[in-house]
Amino acid sequence: MSIWNWDPLQSPTADGCLYYIGLAQERLGRLDEALASYEKSIELDRRWLPHYIFYYLALHRAGRSNEAQRFIEALSDSLKSAEPLPAFEFWKRTIEFYAGRLPEHAFFKAAKAENPGQERANLEEVYFHAGMAYLLGLPIDLESSAPDTAKAEGFLRKCAGEPSSGTFDFSETQDMARTELKRLGDR
Repeated sequence: MSIWNWDPLQSPTADGCLYYIGLAQERLGRLDEALASYEKSIELDRRWLPHYIFYYLALHRAGRSNEAQRFIEALSDSLKSAEPLPAFEFWKRTIEFYAGRLPEHAFFKAAKAENPGQERANLEEVYFHAGMAYLLGLPIDLESSAPDTAKAEGFLRKCAGEPSSGTFDFSETQDMARTELKRLGDR
């Protein structure tokens, strides 16, 4: 099959393709298209929690905050009875944080992992998501919050940091933090 005939929706990794398409659309400010891509990626793989998290964030960006909060709270409720898996647990904690059910200090503790590389990746995620929570004025430490761009910028800068794993490459999360920092600078 030629790449020119490749249909990403027929791929076994179509959910991942749609997730990345959603991220790109969101970066371009095409929020309705991003939401549709995230919805389709969730439909194709209901088990991968980052799809849900970025759908939630896009809802907020689209000005649909009440709907976003109902969505993340319902998701958090549905995960209470889910079978615990190590990688799943970290994303579950991220969802609890966004639902306003996990205090910031407990979210940072959730980044701990036996593998130092995994812990660093988790910590990048925590810095990114804490930054996003402050940027969007989401519930933090179980209370409503107003946007705090100074705190958001501090967390996003910690996430953006140095290239991962001693390489010259930045992680996807670090790239997203850099995008958010650029948006802050463009305000």
